[in-house]
Amino acid sequence: MITGAAGFLGYHLTFLLSDDYTVAGTFHEKMTSVVPVQLYKVDITDPESVESCVDIFKPDYLVHAAACADVDWCEKNPEEAMRVNRDGSAHVAEICVKHSIPLILISTDLVFDGKKGDYIEKDDPNPINLYGKSKLAGERRVLDISGDNIVFRVALLFGPDSPFKKGYIVGTMEKIRNGEKAYFFKDQYRTPLYTADVASAIDHVVQRKPSGGVYHLSGPDKLNRYEFGLKMQEAYGFKDEFLIPALMEDLPELMPRPKDVSLNHKKASSAFGFDPTDVEVALRSIIA
Repeated sequence: MITGAAGFLGYHLTFLLSDDYTVAGTFHEKMTSVVPVQLYKVDITDPESVESCVDIFKPDYLVHAAACADVDWCEKNPEEAMRVNRDGSAHVAEICVKHSIPLILISTDLVFDGKKGDYIEKDDPNPINLYGKSKLAGERRVLDISGDNIVFRVALLFGPDSPFKKGYIVGTMEKIRNGEKAYFFKDQYRTPLYTADVASAIDHVVQRKPSGGVYHLSGPDKLNRYEFGLKMQEAYGFKDEFLIPALMEDLPELMPRPKDVSLNHKKASSAFGFDPTDVEVALRSIIA
């Protein structure tokens, strides 16, 4: 079972895992009929809503991808963000323990403050925005409820389009095709992660059953947004005039973002064979 099947990652996971598993997805408000799985309307802030769905489908694993994931929205709506990302995650974890269901929580690289980079799982989190704080609070609740639960901190995700969120690649290329300039930060470093690699990691966990705890999932390369833009330009062939370097301070309306939250994924590689896709290969596959 995948919560948040209408979200960018959850939507792709339903497709990527349904070839090998019987998959169900949950949604809260928006859902599309093109997802090829059984769907349930669930409010994760309501334990009874979650439990009724679990009682019907009886999953062997639950991947909790549902979240309030818009950084700027979370900053403006802190109570709702905490209610979903912290309390909702706790409800899901408690019901999973009650029914003996292994849980994988999807978290974020934004639990770090960006002062160091190349973060490993033992580094102390210190989020600088409300989204990161709410996701870290959810992580802690989930692991307090059961040390067997797994937390995937995922890096900046990129992949094909989805019905309700275009994602970084499609959204940027749509701007460029419309003749708009795209701004790429030179002072924000991430380890961009292809959506298909998250599905692969879940599959490895189901097969190998590693010990519970936190695992970092990241792409193989540490890149700033401008460097990532150059790789997009190489793959997709747009003109230099659309590739505009910028600094985060150039867009003061943005809520705070850390400068370097690159993740080290060696623990996941060692524990269950996580092997992320090269950015160039992933970009070409999105074209295909």
